[in-house]
Amino acid sequence: MTRAQLNAVPVREREVSEDLRAAMVTADKLSKALTSAAWGRLALATIPYTVVAFLLWTLVVPITEVLGIGPLSRWAWSNFETAETAGGRLLIVAVTFAVLAVIGYGIYRGGRYLADVYKGWG
Repeated sequence: MTRAQLNAVPVREREVSEDLRAAMVTADKLSKALTSAAWGRLALATIPYTVVAFLLWTLVVPITEVLGIGPLSRWAWSNFETAETAGGRLLIVAVTFAVLAVIGYGIYRGGRYLADVYKGWG
C-alpha cells in the first residue's frame, strides 16, 4: 500500500464510525418512538375496558345492597383495609374479582336466557 492509501484508511474509519454513531442515535430515537406509539395504542385499547370496569364497579355496590349482601361487601372491604400482609390483601382482591366474575357471568347467562326466551316475540 502506498502512503496515501495508508493515510486514507483512518479517515475512512472515522467516517464509518461517525455514520455508525448517527445510525445508532437514529435507531434509538426510532425505538423510543415505536415504544411510545405502542403505549399510546395500548392506552387507547384499554379505554373501553376501563369504562366497563368502572360501570361494573358502580353497579356492583348497589346490586349488593339490593341483594342484601351489602354487609358482606363492607366486611370484605374492612378486612382489606386491616390486612397487614400483601398476601392477605392479594387474596382478598382475588376473591373479590372472582365474585365479580361470577356475578358478571351470571348476568351474561341470564341475558342470553332472556334473549332466547324472547327471540320469537319480535
